Amino acid sequence: GKDFPEDFPMPPLETVRHTVEDTVHYQLFDEAAHAEWESVFPSGGGFAYLGPNKRKFSLAMFHSLHCLQQIREAITGLDDPLAPVTSPHSHVHHCLNYVRSLILCSPDLTLEPQSYYLHDQLHKQGVDGLGVTHTCRDWTQVYAALEENWAQYQIWLNGTTAYVPLLRVISCAHTRVVSGEDHTWALCIMGVC
Repeated sequence: GKDFPEDFPMPPLETVRHTVEDTVHYQLFDEAAHAEWESVFPSGGGFAYLGPNKRKFSLAMFHSLHCLQQIREAITGLDDPLAPVTSPHSHVHHCLNYVRSLILCSPDLTLEPQSYYLHDQLHKQGVDGLGVTHTCRDWTQVYAALEENWAQYQIWLNGTTAYVPLLRVISCAHTRVVSGEDHTWALCIMGVC
């Protein structure tokens, strides 16, 4: 039988508004790029540990972010030393298909007008999505819940009664401090805090 839930167990996420803007963060090649791309993952790498045996699960949100990171590494030529040598493109192919599938799974119907920049400066027809506000589910709540799950997993794993995570130093202009009952941590969420 099925012994785990379909979704990570947490209260329904609040609705938030998010406007897409250009950013100097999350570049392909600059000095801070690697640290910024790594900062999108909470402690534990986006995995949740559930049930009495702390079975490990990935949240689709973080699998998608992992895939974006893999695609970035393929574009920049940064190879994963742990990737199988037999098929260097199979992971990227999987990731492209996975991200495509999740976009189709949760379609965003927000209208994006023609880009004035593309039209006026580059004489092209198209959209860039900049300045468009989307209605989203509050991803910061997911990060906080996974940080708490990671803390509880560390307590279970180490047989202790308290967990004090290390404060991660993140090369990011936007850092948010999130407080829990027994711990505090810094969290940078995709350049939006």
